[in-house]
Amino acid sequence: MTGPAGRSQRGWVTLLLVPHGIEEKPTPSAELKRRVREHLAARAPATVARRLRVEGPRYVPVSVSAELVPLPAQSVGALEARLRDRLDRFLHPLTGGVAQQGWGFGQTVHLSQIASVLERTEGVDFARGIRLGVEGRLYDDSVPVDTDMLVAPGDHEIKLVLGVD
Repeated sequence: MTGPAGRSQRGWVTLLLVPHGIEEKPTPSAELKRRVREHLAARAPATVARRLRVEGPRYVPVSVSAELVPLPAQSVGALEARLRDRLDRFLHPLTGGVAQQGWGFGQTVHLSQIASVLERTEGVDFARGIRLGVEGRLYDDSVPVDTDMLVAPGDHEIKLVLGVD
């Protein structure tokens, strides 16, 4: 699909390779891409082998902005750290998602999924406001993801509101 010019070109085959890893945005090394390309090219018809590209994925860093009310007697610092950790784990491209088996290419992130993660976190009473964002652009209901991209955790803004009746 994507040729050497970096755009869609007829006759090209592009494999998006996501290495196993715990990094927020796992990226294959040049050596891994070379080895996979050589392995595939040795087994493909010559016409395909000459037009085969192996690339790393592009990521959509999903940020969460949330205003939450904690249960009484919670350590605010520990709760904020726990919330950030849960969001990062849920948005991890390989081990996140609802089934904790990673995100598919082009899979949309829904606000309801994020709300569930936040409200199921120990120490949270309820959420007063949740917004999703990607690189400064805000989304109300869901974050669309292009078919050749994967979700990854972005920067989160967590505000804990105390003393709410």
